[in-house]
Formats: sequence, C-alpha cells, structure tokens
Amino acid sequence: MNRTARFAAVAATVVGAFLATAGAASAAEPAPPTGAASAQSVRSACPELDDCYGPDEMPAFGAEAIRQVNRYAQQVRPDVPLPLYRIVERGTTTTSSCVDEYGDSEADENAAFYCSADHTVYLGEEALWTFYGSYGDAAAMLVVAHEWGHHLQFAGGGPEATDLELENQADCIGGSFLGELAHDGTLRLRDVTDIARILPDSSENGPDRTHGSLTERTSAVALGAARGLAACDRYVPGSDLTATL
Repeated sequence: MNRTARFAAVAATVVGAFLATAGAASAAEPAPPTGAASAQSVRSACPELDDCYGPDEMPAFGAEAIRQVNRYAQQVRPDVPLPLYRIVERGTTTTSSCVDEYGDSEADENAAFYCSADHTVYLGEEALWTFYGSYGDAAAMLVVAHEWGHHLQFAGGGPEATDLELENQADCIGGSFLGELAHDGTLRLRDVTDIARILPDSSENGPDRTHGSLTERTSAVALGAARGLAACDRYVPGSDLTATL
C-alpha cells in the first residue's frame, strides 16, 4: 500500500471511531460542552485552540492541555494522585530522576516523556510547538494524555510488560481521553484528522521497535476512543487500569 492509500486507511479508521463515539453522545441528553471548548473564555480572541498559540506561547498551551488531561484523570481515576508536569523552556535543561539508554538524565526543550521515579511528565517547549504547530491542538493533547497514561500504568507499582506493550497501552489510554472529548462534543472533525496525521509520523517498524507500528498505534487510539479506559487492559497482561488503589 502506498503512503497516500495507507494514510487514507488510517484516517478512515480513526475518524470512524471518533464519529461513532460522538454519535453515541448525540443520542443522549444534551450536556453543556466541556474541555477544550470551555477554554475559549480564557483566550476570547481565538475562536478555537487550534491556530491560537504562537511558538513563544507553548507554556500557556501546555498548561491548558495539562488542565484538560487532569480533568479527565480526576474523572476516571480520582484515587490516583496527578503527576507533576514540568515544561522545559527553550535553551534550558532540567534533571529528571530517570536516565535514557545513553545514561542521560537531562530533559531539554525537545522532551516528551514520563519519569516514574519522580512521577513527572517532562514537556519541552520545542516539542510542544512541533506537535501543536505541525499537527494541531488535539494531536498535541494526545501526546500529553499518552504521557499521563504512563503515570497511570505505574500508579500501582508498575506492570511486568515490554516497552512495546506499555506504549501501545498508553496510546489506548490517550485515545480514551480523546474519546471523552468526542463524547462531550468538544472534539471536532478537524481535530480528528489532526490525530490521523500524527500517527503515521510517530509510528515505528521493525522487530526492535519500542513504539507501535502504524497499524498498532491506530488500533490502540481507536480502541480507547470507542470503548474507554477499561478496554486498554488488553495491551498489558494482568492489567486493571480501572481498579482503585
């Protein structure tokens, strides 16, 4: 399958999952929009979060993305303490309690990871701008929700799982967050196509990959969006993401 056809298949899968979720919500009693839509009062000059922030305003956008993910986290797992979030300014570094495969513990402007040793999500300004500027606000918030997903995975001490299993499950958890935005009417078709655009560029191939292939990442995000957080247990043997601590 060529890249154009492959992208079309990905977009169809993701769009279908989110439209199904949004359709289920429309059949229910209408409720006032929450999440991203309610944030417009904070920035009244912008009709939507997309195309609203510039490259020097990523701390403000990051704070809004974190607020929305925290809202969802407290809704589905109020028993789990929220992680700390550290937005790393351009041209600066901060030391985390985790090291990468090279023994480096520094987080810089390109950071986008969760450290289970200090319960902190590190987000670099440049990384946020890459996600937001290249793919849109919903795609950038998916990244934040994915990292919160890692925090949730380790809330009970950490599962016995491969990196690939953990990453696919975190994709599913991120999808469950976006599914909630679709359910309450916040997520729009433009946002869904933004998500379909980021998945092909963030997938990995090969036997030694630590993140999912395009098919795996698409399936994981779509499953979380369509069936919610509990469905994400399938990616890690013995996992129970909805069990209280």
